[in-house]
Amino acid sequence: MCAAGKDVGVGRSVPGRKSVDILLSVPEELKERMVNTIAWTRPHTGISTQQQFIRKAMADLCDQLERDYNGSRTFEPPVVLDE
Repeated sequence: MCAAGKDVGVGRSVPGRKSVDILLSVPEELKERMVNTIAWTRPHTGISTQQQFIRKAMADLCDQLERDYNGSRTFEPPVVLDE
């Protein structure tokens, strides 16, 4: 848990939980912004790595969108129809 009371290990490898690698390209300015944010807020958040930061951001946005558009439930996988 971070100093703000939130788990910064969101999505980290846990027995029984599969982890997958993704390739993420971002504009240089956004990466610099993230690095600076991590450096200045680490004492307050406990987030010390880019991986922790990205996992937390992804989890927070998923939570928000699920809350706003799906009654706080996890979205089901999309249906793929054969063409």
